[in-house]
Amino acid sequence: MANKIKRKNDSFIRDALILCAITVILALLLAVVYNMTKTPIDNAAEEGKKAAYQSVFSEYENIDVKTDDNLTKAIEEYQPEDAGAKITEGVIVSDSEGNVIGRAFIAAAKGYGGDVTVSVGLDNDGVVTGIDIVSMNETAGLGANCTNEEFKAQYQGKAGEIAVTKSETPADNEISALSGATITSKAVTTAVNTCISFAESAESLGDSEVTPNE
Repeated sequence: MANKIKRKNDSFIRDALILCAITVILALLLAVVYNMTKTPIDNAAEEGKKAAYQSVFSEYENIDVKTDDNLTKAIEEYQPEDAGAKITEGVIVSDSEGNVIGRAFIAAAKGYGGDVTVSVGLDNDGVVTGIDIVSMNETAGLGANCTNEEFKAQYQGKAGEIAVTKSETPADNEISALSGATITSKAVTTAVNTCISFAESAESLGDSEVTPNE
């Protein structure tokens, strides 16, 4: 009987060691796969951001974007008027000759199906150079139409707070809401207004021209 108990104990120990070895091997494999895929994923994300920034400065064939410590800190400390809005990052934008032409931001606000994330370009005078939709989960055929060029183009050239109207003939400070998707239209506009408001604040730009980090 003692021998049987001993053999059972030995079997349990052996099985436990095998399971432990399998767990270690799987963990090592996952670590290898993570390290192999992390860099390509990060690179793709950075390229996606640059494309989003380029799209809001479409009048320029080539732009250069750089982060700035002061700008980043100001964004982190900024408290939007709309609690559901946020600016996740911002960059200094320069033309091909190195002249600072404005700033670009990625901001988000609550839409019908969740956050609508928008890239927003502002020139040195705070005028919207363009917007683009980075991500959204709005209703197909309704809110998802916020990706249409005709809708996005309404924001270009506007400065100051922008309002949403259902009228097909909006005023200078208004954009026409998407048909059947007022919530989405307001979400995009809130994200844009948050960037405009941030750019207007003394804390964000400072008293002198911001020089991007090399």
